[in-house]
Amino acid sequence: MKNLFRNLLVCMLLAGGALSGRGHSVTTPDSPIHVTPEGKLVYKAYDNGDRVPDFSYCGYRASEAPIPFVAAKVVVPVASGDMTGRIQAAIDQVSSLPVDANGFRGAVLLEKGTYRIEGSLVIGASGVVLRGAGPGEGGTTLVGAGVTRETLIRVAGYNNRRVGEAVKTAAEY
Repeated sequence: MKNLFRNLLVCMLLAGGALSGRGHSVTTPDSPIHVTPEGKLVYKAYDNGDRVPDFSYCGYRASEAPIPFVAAKVVVPVASGDMTGRIQAAIDQVSSLPVDANGFRGAVLLEKGTYRIEGSLVIGASGVVLRGAGPGEGGTTLVGAGVTRETLIRVAGYNNRRVGEAVKTAAEY
């Protein structure tokens, strides 16, 4: 996964240079992001510490491990009408299960078809996976059909924040 993100970024950099009229695809050590001959990305930090953010580690387990398959504990069949309540009930049921050795409670599987969501779904416990049958024809589609601008799926977690003494984390810059 890390290589996928790196390759995507390199393609964007190379295409950006060609599309912008600069006509070159070679980076130099002075570039904000330099591609070494081995294909490694090097991010140049300026004197004030600024640099292009490196998002290549944003995936599951810092993009160093494949996404695990989590067994379905509840299957929600497609039906007509608003499915918000039925899907939320399934999420809540799986959220009440204990976590396994890998930290997962289980998956809510939405069968193939189109699910009309008129409200908002909330996943409030860790280790819960909401999974469909795949994209496109024969897959699962969620349609946000509500009249408000609510978030369709919100991953919230527990409200267990602890407030302590404030710590300064940044300089004036």
